[in-house]
Amino acid sequence: MDRKTIKRKIILTILIIIPFILAKLVHINWSPKPLPEEKRNISTTNIRMLVDITDRASRSPIVRTYTKEEFEKFDEKQLRRIMNLVSGNVEGDAPTLRMEDEIGRIEISFEMIEKNDGFTVTGKIVPDDIPSIRILALSTLYSKEEPKIINGKLIENETQGKYLCEINRYFDIDEIYHSDNDDFTMESMFIEVSYEINNKAYVSIFAINTLEYKDRK
Repeated sequence: MDRKTIKRKIILTILIIIPFILAKLVHINWSPKPLPEEKRNISTTNIRMLVDITDRASRSPIVRTYTKEEFEKFDEKQLRRIMNLVSGNVEGDAPTLRMEDEIGRIEISFEMIEKNDGFTVTGKIVPDDIPSIRILALSTLYSKEEPKIINGKLIENETQGKYLCEINRYFDIDEIYHSDNDDFTMESMFIEVSYEINNKAYVSIFAINTLEYKDRK
């Protein structure tokens, strides 16, 4: 085989390989990824809700906060977009709350965001009254059926300005994902928190999954 033939084969091989490598790189760059931490808790106001959940994969909830006036103006399509957003970029992006005896607890608090000489300053703030909650329970975050709606209030914690959100199991076992021997069960839900700070009303929304292993602590 002469040099020209070898050279042509090398060039042809390179021309075949390069598009393949570029295609793989484009696929990697454009494939959905978990939402980065700096984009997981965003408010259109100067108030932000903080959600503390024990998640074994260290996933924090994706929270969006609006004034109540702004939130109530959203149409069905906009609300669906927000719910898709707080569900995460990929399946499993929302955190999972470990349940025990069909009960789980999430800690919630609030902070005010202020700008000071070009710096962002945050400080804890206490709502005017105990916040109310609206839980939209589903078998999964991507279910198309109508959710079960549960209304209630947060529970005041011993620490001022901190509240507990108590989560229960809301479906019969045959309505949700579970193992063949019922060793574990899973549910999902969107949680809306409504509250007032300095006589101004706000709504925050986030999503979680719940998981309970039977006879395991």
